[in-house]
Amino acid sequence: MTAIPSSKHIREILMDEGVTQDIYIGEQPDEPNTVITIYDTGGRESNPKWRIDYPEIQIRVRDESYETAYSIINDIRGKILGKESIVKGDYVYVGFYTIGGIIAMPKDDKRRSSFVLNFSITREPLISDNRTQI
Repeated sequence: MTAIPSSKHIREILMDEGVTQDIYIGEQPDEPNTVITIYDTGGRESNPKWRIDYPEIQIRVRDESYETAYSIINDIRGKILGKESIVKGDYVYVGFYTIGGIIAMPKDDKRRSSFVLNFSITREPLISDNRTQI
């Protein structure tokens, strides 16, 4: 099994759900002005007995307009939160939960607005390891 960070699968899910803005992983570029970036932020410990993991991600949205940036991240929240089980690569994603609410960040040096939203994810690897399949 090739370990794939949750951020890459979340990008695929968002694209499948019709998100058209540029989506980056791990690093937010200076351009374009409207951008979505997904960061892998750790998570809870993996279960040592059962084949289930609990990664966490942070999604950051930036735009020149405060209202537009908020609208985009709120739309993303609606596309992920409570989503039904979905298979991506060697994983079944079975739960998507927000950690807190949407957070406004300080404007950047170009006066663009940003918001972040943190998610906890429950995913089950499909490939065998030392743990028991649920």
